[in-house]
Amino acid sequence: MSDTAGRLLLMLKPDGYARRCTGQEAQTVRGAWSDVIAWLQGVDPDDLAHAELVGEVAKKAGLRMVRFPEYDLRVWVEQAAGISIPQASPSSQSPALVGLDELAAELLEVIGFVREADPYRGWLNRVTIEMLYGDAPTFQTRTRDRLISLLLQGPVQIQTLLGTRRELALALKFVVRRALSSSALSNMVHIEAVTEIEHDLIGRSLVGCGHV
Repeated sequence: MSDTAGRLLLMLKPDGYARRCTGQEAQTVRGAWSDVIAWLQGVDPDDLAHAELVGEVAKKAGLRMVRFPEYDLRVWVEQAAGISIPQASPSSQSPALVGLDELAAELLEVIGFVREADPYRGWLNRVTIEMLYGDAPTFQTRTRDRLISLLLQGPVQIQTLLGTRRELALALKFVVRRALSSSALSNMVHIEAVTEIEHDLIGRSLVGCGHV
């Protein structure tokens, strides 16, 4: 695994922007994330509390790794080595609501990411959407217009974080989507590694967009 830190883009889509997770939902997401890491470290998935969700994450990654090397499970295994798996605490079982933005950032911090700056909160435009989704398979199909429409409907939050395990971080979006949403099209969280040039271009494309 490279020890060079890079940027990770974490975007809450319109349906995730103001999402507040219940204590039970947050506990499920935290537990599933810990189980995914444990599985990658060699634990038999049948022994895990969230075995079914872990299986769905593995299946999703397996289907994508043929076309996208960042979903290579062998890389995830390498990057999961040495991570201290967080244990459930009484606070994680409390009924208090937690913002999806805080929950996602918290779980990325588990694998070594640190938040870079204050997040952008506002609307997307078609240029930014093309930058973020231009290579996505769903963006090249008949769902393209629907996806654009959904992404333009409301505000989003974009946060950048720095860390070395950028490929492994992609597993978190599958965990959140499977645990909190049944939608295959607009499912709350988008996570991807970006270069400095891409980060700069995305920032420039949002200049002048309304902030909330």
